Amino acid sequence: MMFVKIWYNRVHMVITDMTIDWKWVEKTLLEKERITPSAANAISKSARKSVDMAKDLARPKAVLLKKALRSFDNGCMQLAGGIEFSGRTLSSCMNGADHVYVFLVTIGPSVEAEASSLMRSGESLAGYLLDRAGSFAVESLADTLGSRILKEDGRKGKSASMPFSPGYCDWPIEEQIKLDKILGFSRIGVRLTESCMMAPRKSISGLIAIGPAKLYSKARPRCGICTMKNCGYRRA
Repeated sequence: MMFVKIWYNRVHMVITDMTIDWKWVEKTLLEKERITPSAANAISKSARKSVDMAKDLARPKAVLLKKALRSFDNGCMQLAGGIEFSGRTLSSCMNGADHVYVFLVTIGPSVEAEASSLMRSGESLAGYLLDRAGSFAVESLADTLGSRILKEDGRKGKSASMPFSPGYCDWPIEEQIKLDKILGFSRIGVRLTESCMMAPRKSISGLIAIGPAKLYSKARPRCGICTMKNCGYRRA
């Protein structure tokens, strides 16, 4: 599916043919939960079963919009249309980029609903592992979207930032409201709660920046600008 070139600042792109790297999901689940990857290991079998279940239940979707960057001032950044985001780490990450994509990805409500059902029925391990598999699946979905954006929009020596979301570092979670205003989360069945959390929970919103090749080069640590060394989402 090709991106529509005229949607700069004007047209929302809803994507329903998104893919998830399920091999990465399984590998990450085993690593993060310190599960020995042995076919004879009962917990390992349960983890792999949870990934298969998540694969059956997930309904990946995305919505995004390309926005020009207008200004950076005192730890804030402003997009075309006058919407301003706060956070020095966010501004530092985006400064130097040509433009950003405002995005939302979700795998839908079924994974977390089934995980909750398993836990209520006493299958705590199965429910927990399924919930974790869903979390890693939506992370994979956000990364896939970033790669797809770069492939379609960054062919002339450009690079893409990692997805950056409200709640990361010093970007206030309350600014989810601004992202919802830009995108309209309901386009793909997502809503904000009073505490600015997303429902379904297996959803990620944020910004992906496109800039010169060296700005987000592979040699640059993806989380190098952040001081939160013990963050569970930290990437090399």
